[in-house]
Amino acid sequence: MGQRFPFQIKIPAGWQAATQYPEFLVGQGYGREGLKATPFFLFNPQTKSNMQVDFSPAGRTVRFNQEMIEMLTRSGAGGLVAELRAEHGKNLPIQLSKAVPIRLKGVPYAARMSAQFTVKEEWRDQGWIYAFAEPYQIFIFFSLPGKTGMRIGFP
Repeated sequence: MGQRFPFQIKIPAGWQAATQYPEFLVGQGYGREGLKATPFFLFNPQTKSNMQVDFSPAGRTVRFNQEMIEMLTRSGAGGLVAELRAEHGKNLPIQLSKAVPIRLKGVPYAARMSAQFTVKEEWRDQGWIYAFAEPYQIFIFFSLPGKTGMRIGFP
């Protein structure tokens, strides 16, 4: 509230935006405390697909470039895999994508990566986008749930 950002988030048809987390995220296994720390949520109440968006001021002396953003994006994979295997078993098959540069209007550096897996017969594509737009670091975590064999595209 009261902050201006050098970019805009357009809400796709059928999706909603909120500054408080939708309750279904707790049912998907997210901790309430972590959700309370997230400033912005974008979600589809019917499909339970969601994006959690966090903005953090970058240090005054920090310099970003595309290579650094992709490296930071790749570094998130280890933590997610460890967390998923701790929660769902060490043999949980997880398919990781490569970190790929993406274009976000008004954001000079951004990269995306995701993990696809099936838990309790529900397929998920969980991923993250790490980006930088002066003076903010932007972290977007997304989850696209579906039935086994179903593939949902990223909005």
